[in-house]
Amino acid sequence: MSDQQSESHPHSKFTRRASQLKAASAFIVRLREMLSSITIDSLPNPTVSLISIHPHEKLKESFSKLLDHGILSAPVEKKEGGYEGFLDLRELVSAIVGIHQAQKEMIPDLEDYVNQLRDHPAMLPAILAGHDHLDTWTPSYMARICPIVSVPPQATLLDVCEHLGRGAHRVAVVEESGVIKQIISQSWMMDALCDLIEDMDSQIGISPVASISLETLGIAPKHVYSCKDTDVAIQAFRIMNSHKISGIPIVNSSGVLIGQVSGQDLKNFLKKRDTSDLDKQLKDFADLSQPISKFSVHQSSKVSEVITRFSDTKSHRLFLVDSNGLLIGVVSLKDILALLID
Repeated sequence: MSDQQSESHPHSKFTRRASQLKAASAFIVRLREMLSSITIDSLPNPTVSLISIHPHEKLKESFSKLLDHGILSAPVEKKEGGYEGFLDLRELVSAIVGIHQAQKEMIPDLEDYVNQLRDHPAMLPAILAGHDHLDTWTPSYMARICPIVSVPPQATLLDVCEHLGRGAHRVAVVEESGVIKQIISQSWMMDALCDLIEDMDSQIGISPVASISLETLGIAPKHVYSCKDTDVAIQAFRIMNSHKISGIPIVNSSGVLIGQVSGQDLKNFLKKRDTSDLDKQLKDFADLSQPISKFSVHQSSKVSEVITRFSDTKSHRLFLVDSNGLLIGVVSLKDILALLID
């Protein structure tokens, strides 16, 4: 049998895939071992001071603090000590949708709209800084929507991964005194995984891992919500609000990925506070100048490449495209971290 025939033989494909799965399993086991050997209190102290929201701060001041520091969330302190939860900038997607709808319907009295929100707790995130009517709402009240997931300083990085892999966006490291020492986000963990993979490569070599793809690891295309470049911006925010996601891809009329609407667009909107921008088409609203390769991957992409891409871009999602650039799915930080807890 020729080499070409052997390569195309079903048994050869099965053997090669079995070998890849074995390498993938060994890779994940080794990563878990390394993560479980590192405790948080053995790491260098954070170089950046923790940003928190004080109980007396108004909502406008609190959200401005998030924007000014370029962060998505911050813990809200209690007056009596401890923390209420996190104030999350992404919750403002609901506010964008709600305020835009209120203005479109020309509600004569915004106070009536606020009263509607009071009667429907599920719409609590629809509180937008910049409207004086809403200053009676406090960060402490908002923070109850996003409770704190915590671990002690003696916890391992694997303990943190298990929380992040099950859906937590961030984990607070809380000292015995009840004070938050630091916050470990999904993006922070991706940086740590990058460093560990480099260490593995230098210590034992991980050349077999270079052949492990997303497809081999079982990360397959799945439904992804998207918008066309001719859709208006508010439609993107409505989808984000309805499905509790922080970003969605933008495709052209052929279904080819050309951009995304992310948290950065949300920050820019909040700084301008001009709802007229929400009626612009996405091709005029979003920044479509970034190269698609920056936030897209293929099923054949190697797991080490994907982790590095997440770390470099600080993105929370990468979009799966086929060989023609057609959008076929999405890979999140949670998908990668979940590999370490299964």
